[in-house]
Amino acid sequence: MRRIVRTLALLFVGFVALALGIDAIVASRQPVLNPGAAEGILRTFDEDGNVYEKRLAVVDDAGTLWIQWGHHFRAWYHRLLRNPEVEFVRNGEVGAYHAVPLESLRHE
Repeated sequence: MRRIVRTLALLFVGFVALALGIDAIVASRQPVLNPGAAEGILRTFDEDGNVYEKRLAVVDDAGTLWIQWGHHFRAWYHRLLRNPEVEFVRNGEVGAYHAVPLESLRHE
């Protein structure tokens, strides 16, 4: 019985280590954003009103801004879910937005 428990514990630890390793590799391979029109600063707010800033790539589609979160450990995305009133700073101008998270976007 101890052998089974030890084996399961080792498998679990191995799985967690593998998941964290993959996460670290993905995070280290993120593109470096250079200042420009295709990026900006997203400001999110926590429950206490603290401001958090994250530089992100953005696509402007006729005035609608699209950003892709693409990673489940992003703290800014979870703050955005709790408080969708955000600010986006682009080209030195601050805009207030109501963020609408989408699970997926289909092109038909």
